[in-house]
Amino acid sequence: MGAVLIFLIERTNVFVSRAGALSQMYCSIKVNNCSFVSKSSQGIAVSSTGVLTVSNSVVESQLDTNAGHSIDINASTSGHTIVNNHLITFNSGANAINGASTGVAYSNNVYEGMTTSLVGVTQSITTTSDTRGNIYF
Repeated sequence: MGAVLIFLIERTNVFVSRAGALSQMYCSIKVNNCSFVSKSSQGIAVSSTGVLTVSNSVVESQLDTNAGHSIDINASTSGHTIVNNHLITFNSGANAINGASTGVAYSNNVYEGMTTSLVGVTQSITTTSDTRGNIYF
């Protein structure tokens, strides 16, 4: 079994990039309370087997084409969590979360700039409750 690599990015001011603000391959990334701005690509791009967790953050793509998604998960993977974020696109044809048959637990996000917020994404939050009625995902 290979090693699992996990990056935690927390309480960072702003990442501004001419390419993707954050690109992920072959590792898991947890982002909390950060801002990502990409000028010529997606705000966050996942292109392989890693798992992405983004919470309490702002993810913005300033690419003014329909490929300028806030978060692009270009891998048929699952286990991603995207909660309590502000997802922004400049082009109305881009998506907040764009996936490739991707399982994502998404909730409480604010979507700005796009016509369609979710494409190719399956909600993976289930409403399993305990004996006291608490719901887990």
